[in-house]
Amino acid sequence: MEQTVAVHLKELSFDREKECAELAAGVSQNSAIGFAGFNSREALATALAWSIYAKDPLAVNVLPSKETVYQIAKDTLLLCQQALPGNIHLFIFPCKSEFVAKHMNGVSGMCPWKNTILLFLTAVEGWQEACKETIAHEYCHAIMQETQERNTIADHLVFEGFAEHFRESVVGGNPAKWSVALSEKEALAYAHSISHELFTENDELFSSLFFGSKQFPQWTGYTIGYLLVKAFLKKTKQKEWKNMIKNNAKTIIDQSKLLS
Repeated sequence: MEQTVAVHLKELSFDREKECAELAAGVSQNSAIGFAGFNSREALATALAWSIYAKDPLAVNVLPSKETVYQIAKDTLLLCQQALPGNIHLFIFPCKSEFVAKHMNGVSGMCPWKNTILLFLTAVEGWQEACKETIAHEYCHAIMQETQERNTIADHLVFEGFAEHFRESVVGGNPAKWSVALSEKEALAYAHSISHELFTENDELFSSLFFGSKQFPQWTGYTIGYLLVKAFLKKTKQKEWKNMIKNNAKTIIDQSKLLS
């Protein structure tokens, strides 16, 4: 199994265009994943600008040592690969988002392409555990993308549910705040309200459901997905992650029995 970890940490100014262009310039092209999962350095730089700075940049981004981050990443990926074999490319960047610092213990991540993780961090209290947990969460996404589509609302629910249960299994920890943002009764009421749209591609509904709106509380989609996969895992006879994640969203939802 292949495993690469590239740490691109640096102190950041408020010139997001310049900083992100420089970070993207430091990423080499790979025949399998392009530029860290993007087809050009320009596209990578655009994605970095949003993920690193968001709408609420911090005055200062605090950086841990590259050696510490690298070792945490290598150790965590090894645990992930033992539980769910796969090739992985991890790119670690600084983070200047106040939301991530305050609400996510300084760490966020994304998977722009299969076998590819981008991690963003700032060294606030608790960042080490958040780093492990986020890597494990995103690793599950990255390997699932080898065999599963992630287009419909149902796809997104199942991807997020599997990622959190995989994370808990591999590195431990309590359920994430987004997994238990609502009570089961509240979450399933919202799930039933969108049951006719589960298998549609709807970016507006996705954003509203997962990130909050007048219609849905913040993180509703994450809690629904967590509950659906939890119910599926209790019922399935499959025990290996490599087999469980090959079930498509319809199978997970049907076998969960939560929306029937």
